[in-house]
Amino acid sequence: MNLFKSLASVFIICSMIFLGACESNNHLRSEKKLKSQIQDTWRLVYPIVHGANITESWSFEDGIFYVTRNTNGNIQQDTGTYKIEATWREPYVTISDAPLINEGPVSLNGKWTIIELDDDVLFITFRPPGSGLLQREFVKE
Repeated sequence: MNLFKSLASVFIICSMIFLGACESNNHLRSEKKLKSQIQDTWRLVYPIVHGANITESWSFEDGIFYVTRNTNGNIQQDTGTYKIEATWREPYVTISDAPLINEGPVSLNGKWTIIELDDDVLFITFRPPGSGLLQREFVKE
């Protein structure tokens, strides 16, 4: 009986540590829920281009990815594809075939980790080959 109580206590403590250690509110969220939440238009917060008046929006709709960038009145638009993947560890959005978001030598096409996704905010990170960690924060338009 004491062994059972000890094992039950250890299990409860380990479960609390595991579930409490999840920083992201996206852990263990279903692909269906993530797909539903990401489908919208998201405005990039703090664009990276210095010295330019720039706005950029990313839209996700039924597997199609749209990007609209306005740099000093020069509007560029592009499309690509996206796919949501939810693992037990982290959720991802993989962006493909969108040449506009290739910034210089670094392509932003790839597997982005979804750090936060709720009704107002999308925060994603990506580590391109041979580059440092990139992050993008968006607010819903």
